[in-house]
Amino acid sequence: MVYTAAVTRHAQLTAEEARQAMQPDGSRAYVELLQIARALHREGRQVVGLWPASPIVPVPPLAVRLAVALQEVSGSVTAAVDGNLRWPATSIAEDSARVGEDILFATRWLSDAVALVAPRRLGPAGAGIPQLRLFVRANLECYAYIVIDLSGYERLGDHLDALEIVDGMLLVARAGVTTEDQLLRMVAQLPAEPLL
Repeated sequence: MVYTAAVTRHAQLTAEEARQAMQPDGSRAYVELLQIARALHREGRQVVGLWPASPIVPVPPLAVRLAVALQEVSGSVTAAVDGNLRWPATSIAEDSARVGEDILFATRWLSDAVALVAPRRLGPAGAGIPQLRLFVRANLECYAYIVIDLSGYERLGDHLDALEIVDGMLLVARAGVTTEDQLLRMVAQLPAEPLL
């Protein structure tokens, strides 16, 4: 089964937008995210990748909202990870004296139980998937759920590499823009196992 969720705009995700995205609003989109969160929780999918159906699908706010929904459903600590080191939707500056220069991700707590993890600087070419792999391995015990925004990665190369990191992949479409044919073509590009 392919879950899709719709969002309405493409923008850089500021800290304020991340906070706003955390507010459950009872909208149809949030209700659908709660249903997806319940399914992920029921199936024990701890690390989930969000793969955009096209470059115009704004995944970052959706990743935050899904992390919030997973926290609401499970009562556990969750993280929304901006995994795009080339064109991150958000960045978090940290004192490099406190954090090793080789660490590309920083954490901003949006609430007591939801973290936004984002690049603190742009990474070198090819660093994205290896750094994500290190982050996930190091933090599986810290977060009950990790939602990774995989926007900006090369379609076949990096996304296939990312499949080794995640327990499942959600294909994210934009309502009224993404066609069923586009979704089916994308589904055909991925192995069936991790696609949810």
